[in-house]
Amino acid sequence: MMMEELFGKAKKVANAAGKKTGELVEISKLKLSAMQVNTDIKALYEKLGSAVYSMNKAHYENAELLESLIEEIDEKRAELKKINDKIAVLQKAKECPCCQTKNPQTAFYCQKCGSKLPTAADSSDNDSCDGGCACDCVCDCHAENIDSEE
Repeated sequence: MMMEELFGKAKKVANAAGKKTGELVEISKLKLSAMQVNTDIKALYEKLGSAVYSMNKAHYENAELLESLIEEIDEKRAELKKINDKIAVLQKAKECPCCQTKNPQTAFYCQKCGSKLPTAADSSDNDSCDGGCACDCVCDCHAENIDSEE
């Protein structure tokens, strides 16, 4: 009877470890995908800059080309956001209510703007920005603070 309990517990531990390993593998794959999309975005920005430069030097304008490159960049940025959102869900990241930056689960303050992050003990009333950001993000809280200062 004791051995059956031991095997049962060992099986539960092995299943939990396997699940965690699977999550880590998935996160690694997503991070590699994000790196590739970032590389693609950088290449598109370079292509856009080169096109603008060449057109300017030649006193030529091709709005369709520029719009096409901008649209392609926007699509890649949307793809990158989806990948980063999936990573954040798998990592159980906390999102800053002010600048929407994904932060580690254990963080108390946002890595980007310094705002206090909500904790499990906080009520849902406190899910908004406190207006204490150090970054240049623009949220409704900041607009109210700017209006009240004027």
